[in-house]
Amino acid sequence: MTIAKDGNYSELIGSRRYYEYLGLLNKGIQSAGPLGNTFIHAGKVPQADLMSSGKIVVVKMFSSWTTNPANGDFACEIRLGEIKENGKATPFKGGMLIGNYFKMLAEVTLSKETLQVNNYYGPAAARFDNLEIAG
Repeated sequence: MTIAKDGNYSELIGSRRYYEYLGLLNKGIQSAGPLGNTFIHAGKVPQADLMSSGKIVVVKMFSSWTTNPANGDFACEIRLGEIKENGKATPFKGGMLIGNYFKMLAEVTLSKETLQVNNYYGPAAARFDNLEIAG
């Protein structure tokens, strides 16, 4: 599955309404996802395996996401997260998650378990090994 190619999304991300506004439905172009939203196929790795190696940081909620659309660099505030190590989870608030959007998507590992929340349907977990946490 291709999410981004040559720095561009492989499909329009938006609701069915945008496909209608742009006249894409009349041309036979349909979104890959339910209700006109992007659909991300499940990965091959069990969620438990994504969460089991060494010390990991789990981000549960973000706020204030800023992205440079030209090169994909981003920074976002971590509203709520936890550090998991040796079977123990320690919650934390604050800090910044920093990385490059395109590199992040190119090297993501997706869980085989899926979930549906509002207009999202896709993997229940994603692991990114190439991001930094500051603060």
